[in-house]
Amino acid sequence: MKPQTQDKLGWISIHRKIKNHWIWKSPRRFQWWIDILISVNHEDKKVIINGTLIDCKRGQTVKSLDTWAKEWRVSKGAVRDFFKLLHGDSMIFSENLKISTRITVCNYDSYQGELHGEETQRKREGYTNNKDNNVNKGFESKNLTILSNPITHETR
Repeated sequence: MKPQTQDKLGWISIHRKIKNHWIWKSPRRFQWWIDILISVNHEDKKVIINGTLIDCKRGQTVKSLDTWAKEWRVSKGAVRDFFKLLHGDSMIFSENLKISTRITVCNYDSYQGELHGEETQRKREGYTNNKDNNVNKGFESKNLTILSNPITHETR
């Protein structure tokens, strides 16, 4: 049975190489990074903030620094400093809007694309449904998809 579209929206991809990234070394920063990933849109939307309509594309979120600070229980300056770190490592791009801040996760589609999830699901079905009683069917090296690393943007 194929999952419903809404079911796919409840997860994000994280590459195992994240354990080698600087963000992993700080539980607080890692938690904030994950919060950003789960906060950005999975599809293009328009949002209204204080009566102003704002485009918010896939991989983006619109929240003020004050909102991030309240959610993370830190100062606005701590949020700004964290965003500067992420920007310096090409992980996000931030835009100051008149009424808020738009955050864009760089290369969002390269590791959060639906294609990867569908490919993984097909491989799992090929393995678990196993019509030919061949345990390795669907897992031969020629069938593996090369995914880019969400943190370093490297390719395996």
